[in-house]
Amino acid sequence: MLTPEEVQKHADKVAERMEETEQKLLVSVASQARMPKDLTEQDIQDWQAEKVTQTAQLEKRNARIVAADLRDAEKELEHMIESVAHEAAERQDRTLRQFKPDADAPAVAASTAMVALVQEKQNEYRRVLQITGQTMFRQSQRVYLDILTAATQRVIEGDISPQEALREVASFWAERGIPALIDRAGRQWSTEAYVNMFVRTAAKSTAVEAQFVRMDDYGIDLIEVSSHMGARPRCAPYQGKIYSRSGRHPRFPPFSSTSYGEAAGLLGINCGHQIYPYIEGVSVKRYEPYPMRENDLVYQQSQRQRYFERRIRAAKREVEMMKALGDQEGVRLAQEKLRERQAVMRSFIKETGRTRRYDRERIV
Repeated sequence: MLTPEEVQKHADKVAERMEETEQKLLVSVASQARMPKDLTEQDIQDWQAEKVTQTAQLEKRNARIVAADLRDAEKELEHMIESVAHEAAERQDRTLRQFKPDADAPAVAASTAMVALVQEKQNEYRRVLQITGQTMFRQSQRVYLDILTAATQRVIEGDISPQEALREVASFWAERGIPALIDRAGRQWSTEAYVNMFVRTAAKSTAVEAQFVRMDDYGIDLIEVSSHMGARPRCAPYQGKIYSRSGRHPRFPPFSSTSYGEAAGLLGINCGHQIYPYIEGVSVKRYEPYPMRENDLVYQQSQRQRYFERRIRAAKREVEMMKALGDQEGVRLAQEKLRERQAVMRSFIKETGRTRRYDRERIV
């Protein structure tokens, strides 16, 4: 099974593609919201009214951005799912062949069940990606209107110039990003947070089900769940035990009795457990040869590094938005913020000895 870091690596390209789309939309919004340098407080409401009439123009441009980028993102997603499925299955095969060398199982590439799984997952998550793109498009329009309204309100209510107000509101949205999901509770998920979560979910789910497909190809029903310290509450009761996937074994409980399938459950998005085929009467190696505690530390550090990378990208987004607004002072302040965040990253890299990934700090 794939480790959390491996899952993340597979998910990166799709997530980065959608973050590029977000960047383009924010710059497009800023370009449309640009105001004259000599705009006065007395003219702010006229500026707002004029900009509102330009919403349709922005809508057409942003629709083209999303449509073009979605096509590329869908290709990346389809490739990711196929790669994850085959990698997880091939890794599983190395164990299965040891204990069932004479099994009449098709090669991974020739398995009809594997082909069906890949197609099913590609269709499922392609739909999610399309909905995400549509949400980003709609929300980009709302961000634009919010910038107009909030900037105007700040000028009317406070001792602030129109240019300063627009800079302040644009800076807020550069940091926050365009929402990619509004959940049932009304919570807004940023593009970075939601896309990263759903793509990692796609990769993890595909990897697990690819393992199950290969076990079916080899006629194996029983699985063993690994065990490690610090397991999450919804995982801990089920670790280190053997389960029947079919639920028909007389001695072992059904796998459906565990928390598998829950977001915070066994083999969920942030779960570090592994599963292995279990053959009665045969000694099966339980753990992959990597130290769990060391892996956990590496994973935690990688997530911390990604947090700093996100902050650097947000500062770069702000620089680009300020350029699109024609705000030279805003550009200077955003560049200062960027340098501060890059200094934090340098300190982190020096402290941990990790490799700095400049490619993950880039924006369009």
